[in-house]
Amino acid sequence: MSKRHVKDTPAVFSAQLRNAIVEVSCQQVPLGIVGRGLDDERLWEILGYASVNQTTIAGACQELARAPSGNTVREHLAATLEDHRPAVVNLEEALTAALQAQLPTGVRKRLRDQRFEIAMDLHDIPYHGQPAQDENEVRRGRAKSGTTHFHSYATLAIVHDHRRYELALTFVWADETMADVVERLLTYKNRLKLRVRRAYLDQGFCAQPVFAVLRSHRLPDLIPIPVRGQKDKHGVYHGGMGVLFKGRQGFYTRYTFNAGLPTAYTTEVAIVRVDSAGR
Repeated sequence: MSKRHVKDTPAVFSAQLRNAIVEVSCQQVPLGIVGRGLDDERLWEILGYASVNQTTIAGACQELARAPSGNTVREHLAATLEDHRPAVVNLEEALTAALQAQLPTGVRKRLRDQRFEIAMDLHDIPYHGQPAQDENEVRRGRAKSGTTHFHSYATLAIVHDHRRYELALTFVWADETMADVVERLLTYKNRLKLRVRRAYLDQGFCAQPVFAVLRSHRLPDLIPIPVRGQKDKHGVYHGGMGVLFKGRQGFYTRYTFNAGLPTAYTTEVAIVRVDSAGR
């Protein structure tokens, strides 16, 4: 599904969008729900409405006419979707197929003939509960929304004509590395025989094993590097990437991650100077 910047196009759950979500989802991710006032079509309408309007299932049910209660929807979802790992993998395969089914014909025809810029992103959703079955369902990270526990997902998209088209998504388990996740997303890329001009990755992927994976696939990449290193009382870095923050102009240089270790990795980096407004 393509998307422009949210500031350019406010989300509206129009009849056209509703019908598109329901049609694709019912075809690619059939759930077989049959209940009083609830079937696959109605359920995907509720989930689509909740997603577009960034509300809860309960909130969507309250706002949509003649919708069942939020508890009813959650109970049917819980009975239909299993929590064990193989079931989650099967679900993400189906959801990925749903994303790819929405590719415009013109873009699909160009996939094998044209080189595209691709983007890989991490999405951490704060989670305040306990794992359903597998402790690796929940990853730890920097505090956000009052928790350090998250359900995490990674997505793969192409950029074409100033639009992003999401091609794949995958659940990120706590017991796997970012290199594992990137390899899995690249597997989806390879299935489409997608040719890549350059890969843009979220800074959460910035790690030596990921660099090695990208190099093994011969993919030019651009990844923001998190700033690490100790500052003194004057705000001057004395270690890590921060030691390069000198001067009044940006510049290119080379930097070695894990210097002095067997996992050392040297690559080109761009130091970009910005003003107080972030420009």
